[in-house]
Amino acid sequence: MNASEPVPAWVACRRALCLTYPPGVYDTRRMTTLSLAIDGMSCNHCVVHVRKALEAVPGVAVSRVEIGSAEVAFDPVRTSPSQITAAVTDAGYPARPQGPTA
Repeated sequence: MNASEPVPAWVACRRALCLTYPPGVYDTRRMTTLSLAIDGMSCNHCVVHVRKALEAVPGVAVSRVEIGSAEVAFDPVRTSPSQITAAVTDAGYPARPQGPTA
């Protein structure tokens, strides 16, 4: 990018340490991990359904989903463990946090 090209808004914002990022772009310095125990999963279809529910939560990057559990990284400014858990539970799979780890 040379000086004559306009700077994209999210780049200028990041330079100013703003908290606004486009979807899918995260400030990894803020990310926290969360492990979930998930009931009711019995097959790969369940894994895919839970993954989609997690990916729909703003500020969440899915690390791993397998039968009975999941691990995500999330931006605590954009979402919370309770919102993440609720998204999975609302998708039909009762979930509970196993505890955040930084």
